[in-house]
Amino acid sequence: MDATVPWLFASALAGCVVLAGVGTAMLVHQPIGDRLPGAIRRRERRGAGQRRPPLTALLDQLGSLLAGSAAAGLGESRLAAIDELLDAAGRPGGLSAREFAGRKAAFALLMVVPGVIFAVGGTIWPVVVLPLTGWFLPDLDLKGKADDRQEEITRALPDFLDVLSVTVSAGLDFRAALGRVADSFEGPLYDEVRIALQQMALGESRRQALTDLRGRNRSESLSEFVSALQQAEDLGAPLTGALRDIAEDVRRAYAQEARRAAAKVEPRLSVLTTLTLIPAAMIVIAVGFWITNEIDLGGLFGGG
Repeated sequence: MDATVPWLFASALAGCVVLAGVGTAMLVHQPIGDRLPGAIRRRERRGAGQRRPPLTALLDQLGSLLAGSAAAGLGESRLAAIDELLDAAGRPGGLSAREFAGRKAAFALLMVVPGVIFAVGGTIWPVVVLPLTGWFLPDLDLKGKADDRQEEITRALPDFLDVLSVTVSAGLDFRAALGRVADSFEGPLYDEVRIALQQMALGESRRQALTDLRGRNRSESLSEFVSALQQAEDLGAPLTGALRDIAEDVRRAYAQEARRAAAKVEPRLSVLTTLTLIPAAMIVIAVGFWITNEIDLGGLFGGG
């Protein structure tokens, strides 16, 4: 029995690594067409036909079986929050909130396997900890993707507004200018603009499409842009000047946010410096003192 413990431990550890990698790959898989909202997204997802790794497909099948129970366990409010987070992350894999709940449940269930292997080896706590990790790890991964994507949208917005202002001043109407700029660049912001343009092409008003654009994203700068644009439209203000003013406001807000973020990092760096440099310096001083004075450490600790 003792001879099998290292083998069981190694197998469980390898299983954890493989399953964690598969779970991350499930969330990273993100076809471009699956970023579209509502009926557009569902239609594109059904027609995509993109091949997935066999293990990922197996986990999807397991997740589809568990999706109903997992979604019922989460509740409507939690599913709504997941749906908003999926929108902010760009709908990785074209997932709905219900499908994401199924993936969480499938990943948690599969993490039971290495937990049981650990239990056979005599370690009980992984039976509880590993499934909980499998349940919550997709949430952390999704939140990280959403934060990174919204940060990228905020960074790209001022330059987008500058180019859009120049394009509008060249004589194109606003919708045509949006299409020209969105087709010329790549990134989350331009993907969102293309989604809004497709909504307009399907009959939604420009105001509603921009409101949906704001609702899908958590970027405060993007929200301010949509609000200012709608206000300028209501007041009949010149669009070119309004776009320039909005770009300046967004740059100013982003700079202020960057300064606030830097202010939060400074105390952490001070603590990190204190906890690393000072002990290291004390060790160097102590070793130098011991060498120069030829102190007998054996005598200090009662050695012979």
